[in-house]
Amino acid sequence: MASGLRRGRAEPCFLKRSVVRTSQAGYLPKSRFAKAFQYALNQERPIRHDLQPETRSIDNNRMERGIHSFAVGRNKWMFSRTPQGARVSAAVYSLIDTAKANGLHPEASLTNLMDMFPNLPSMEADGLEVYLPWSDSLPDSLRQK
Repeated sequence: MASGLRRGRAEPCFLKRSVVRTSQAGYLPKSRFAKAFQYALNQERPIRHDLQPETRSIDNNRMERGIHSFAVGRNKWMFSRTPQGARVSAAVYSLIDTAKANGLHPEASLTNLMDMFPNLPSMEADGLEVYLPWSDSLPDSLRQK
């Protein structure tokens, strides 16, 4: 939806930039107005990128929702007692948000990890691939329908 609005409203304005180029000719090059015009012209490449439908979101609401639960919890605890506690807290929140982002039930996903990790032969990175949220080897019971 935002992409459609962006293309529908912003693109016509962007395409009128030739008016800006011709309007700039009547102003002194060092004036504030001419500098503002030049600034707008210099933004052509980033604006053109943002008008593409496959580019990033027009806002950061998704990211804000992701950190909201952590921020609320942090305000309730005020702070962790130790630096190690802060790192563990951040890791757990990261696991929960990653599970949510990949369509897994967070509680079931954490339970699965806690059940499986004590039985791992080693903690080598290549052996942990099967436990990542996007792994096809995860049980279907972890996936949200």
